[in-house]
Amino acid sequence: MAETRVLTLADVSLIEANFSYWTGEAGDREIAWFRRAWHAIIKAGLAYYRTELERCQVAIRCIALRCIYADFLHLAIDDQGEPWLQDDAEALEIKAFQLGVLLREKDKEWVENETDEFEFYNEALRTLTDRERPRLFEALCKEFGSGQYSACDLFISLWRIARQETEDEVADEEILESGGGESYSDAFLFVMDGFMCERWY
Repeated sequence: MAETRVLTLADVSLIEANFSYWTGEAGDREIAWFRRAWHAIIKAGLAYYRTELERCQVAIRCIALRCIYADFLHLAIDDQGEPWLQDDAEALEIKAFQLGVLLREKDKEWVENETDEFEFYNEALRTLTDRERPRLFEALCKEFGSGQYSACDLFISLWRIARQETEDEVADEEILESGGGESYSDAFLFVMDGFMCERWY
């Protein structure tokens, strides 16, 4: 039987390096959030693998984490920057044929009909990262929150790093009670819906 391994922070360092939107201390807080999130994924048993295909599945979860934050930034501060899915996948050594194997039977038709390799690669990554969102949502709720309000706590953690608001500046209760306009509502619903949203890239 193959040895069980874990995809560590060192293994996903290239994704970590591109995770932050801000610079300076604000960027450091984003990186700290990413590291805590990945440790939560490890604790949840979602970063372990035995085969190369399983390693690719775990790597896709890391890309999904970056997609989730990109989506949150888009909603919370109207950032238009897209996550570079193919660059991330190449950094994690995910091959196109492995994506094909990981796609389920229901995706077989568009896989077989897609002749553009770049489009296939990106659409496959979008499909596979979307499938990981519910698992990551559950793991991150356990890490950043507790009890019935864990999703709210997770939202607060993301809101703080996206909007550069520290605990010294704004209390948790103030964030939840602020209802800060359309961007706040959209970002809040995004988290409450388990990171599911209409794809904008």
